[in-house]
Amino acid sequence: MAVLGFLFALLDSLSKAVDTLLNKKIMRTRSAEEHTVLRIMFVIPIFFIASLFNWRLDAECIGLLLLYGVLEAVNIFTHQLAVKHSNAVHVEMIAKSKVLLAMIVSFVLVIDTLSLGGVIGIAVFVIGAVLTINFQSKNDDRTGAAGIIFEIISVISRTFKPFILKTCVKRGLISNETMLFFSMVIALLILLAVLRPRIDVKNVPVKPYFAQAAMVAAGMILSGWAVIYANIVIVNAIESMSVFFVMLISAVLYKKKYTALSAIGCALSVIGIIISILL
Repeated sequence: MAVLGFLFALLDSLSKAVDTLLNKKIMRTRSAEEHTVLRIMFVIPIFFIASLFNWRLDAECIGLLLLYGVLEAVNIFTHQLAVKHSNAVHVEMIAKSKVLLAMIVSFVLVIDTLSLGGVIGIAVFVIGAVLTINFQSKNDDRTGAAGIIFEIISVISRTFKPFILKTCVKRGLISNETMLFFSMVIALLILLAVLRPRIDVKNVPVKPYFAQAAMVAAGMILSGWAVIYANIVIVNAIESMSVFFVMLISAVLYKKKYTALSAIGCALSVIGIIISILL
């Protein structure tokens, strides 16, 4: 089952890369508040349909479900702010620091802890991440302090989500799809109440949002399945390969050039992920 979890995580990393690139393009014409709310609104129907195929909800998990929804709201909004103020590759790499936080949480809670080989692999990944972020081309957009702060907040909120999900699903209290559906509804209600965004419905680019919603929904469902079937820390590491896909897609489609050290850093990150899986 672990192999299946790893496969889901790899597919999720690809969906996250495509989503990051689509996200940056769509956000150029919309505010972060409006974009966040629209993003959730287009995703909710997909999760609702998915939940109908695998419905499970027990009253025991309502408190954890509400907490998951709050974390989702914080994660989504701060991530959109980070994307708006940052370089797409930088956002992806900063986002992957959740691997370290997940390691700490796993160690403290004694959940899905790693072997020595796994720890070494994560260390190699971190070294690669630092190289990738710090040795971008001079012509590349740089990531300002605001983008870094917003993404760190997003990372902290999303680090705890898989532990909540895995605990609830393993206890048979809720299904992955049901958790995602209700958490998105809760997140939407919170953001509507707090942000009160002005949305011009007539000017919403429906096709791009549906395309992005399908990518986001697929990624989140795959990520949920991955953490259920495999080690959470390893899954986070595999999902970190999204930065490789971002760089590959950017180079092929947008002719973006990267420095040698940046490419080496990305390669090290992938090697570190492979080490953490095999050892």
